[in-house]
Amino acid sequence: MIVGAAVLPVRRSHGSKSFRDSQCITSPVRPAPEPDRDGRPTAGFVLCEGPATSTSERPVAPGPPLVLRRDEPVEITVVNNLAEATAVHWHGLELDSYYDGVHGWSGAAGRLAPMIEPGASFVVRFTPPRAGTFIYHTHLHDFRQLSSGLYGPIIVTDPGETFDSTTDHVIVLGRSGVDSGDPSVLSDPASVVMNGERAPRLVWKAGTRHHLRVINITTDDILVVGLQTADGPVMWKPVKKDGAMLPGAEETLVPARQTIAVGETYEFEYEAPPGRRTAWIDVRSTGGKWQVQGEVIVR
Repeated sequence: MIVGAAVLPVRRSHGSKSFRDSQCITSPVRPAPEPDRDGRPTAGFVLCEGPATSTSERPVAPGPPLVLRRDEPVEITVVNNLAEATAVHWHGLELDSYYDGVHGWSGAAGRLAPMIEPGASFVVRFTPPRAGTFIYHTHLHDFRQLSSGLYGPIIVTDPGETFDSTTDHVIVLGRSGVDSGDPSVLSDPASVVMNGERAPRLVWKAGTRHHLRVINITTDDILVVGLQTADGPVMWKPVKKDGAMLPGAEETLVPARQTIAVGETYEFEYEAPPGRRTAWIDVRSTGGKWQVQGEVIVR
């Protein structure tokens, strides 16, 4: 078993390319607009771009998509407005170990990634080498911070590609409203959320090809995700897993049902036929127990 490896740097010339305008992620605790079922507060992220380190925008859970470009360096300042320390991990991306977000471990002797203390910040620098779907999330107090909403999607596009939210849909599966160390989260389907909601409602355009990015960032769940109408599962085409293209043999139309483990991301293409219809994004346990469902109005 390999638990860690030190990789020596290779000197390369990158020309005169500079960091793009930096992004700032802040993670303040906030009361939920409607407190969860027992009145606990939630946490979330808010995004500001450019030189600013604060914004008047309200935080959201899950956090807003970070849309980056392949092979373009990025600088992200994480500002911690929590009342406790945190750390942010950039899940699935290849980057310098020091910036990976595992406090006390990432990096090398004499330069290990720190926890981000309340009121402090940490600057992360990396260059996404692949286009695909990835995740940023807290790497501290998984039950409390992760289930409070400290996670969000990273979308890396190819040069010249545009992320269009009208046809490119991010589906983030997580947990909500669980105290630190509470084991009931593992058996309580009422705490599973899709894009932070128990019953989200989406509107998709008919007669159009749609791109679905499905993320599982629950605390410890293997789930089965499907897209179906009243007639049963629709057909979709698996495209990528964890930011990697699937082998050609798998890029065929299959019934829209996929098992997805914690930390995995999948991408699918779905051709919505002309005409109005209703579909559902259905999420169940591997044993078939219903967890959460989103309604999709296609028109």
